[in-house]
Amino acid sequence: MKGEIKQTNGDRGRLRRRILNRLVCSVLASLGIFGGISSLVAGCLSVVLHGIIPGDTLFGDAGTALLVLGIPLLLLGSVLLDELEPHIKGGPGLH
Repeated sequence: MKGEIKQTNGDRGRLRRRILNRLVCSVLASLGIFGGISSLVAGCLSVVLHGIIPGDTLFGDAGTALLVLGIPLLLLGSVLLDELEPHIKGGPGLH
């Protein structure tokens, strides 16, 4: 169409590299992986407390939510860690 702006793969790649620079990727990957692991640990502890305390619903619901939340956080952290790999390979002194 006339006047339509096409975005090429090269433009998207440059934009992605600009937004996801080395610092942003490393911080977000660390938060994702650490948050995922700590969410799984806290979820397991909550589920154990739910089993120990009779008539409890709070720890059961919180444990379920934390266990479910841990999986996407770990996935996000691993994706960002993979995104960081080209930055590390092209870094100074690492050729």
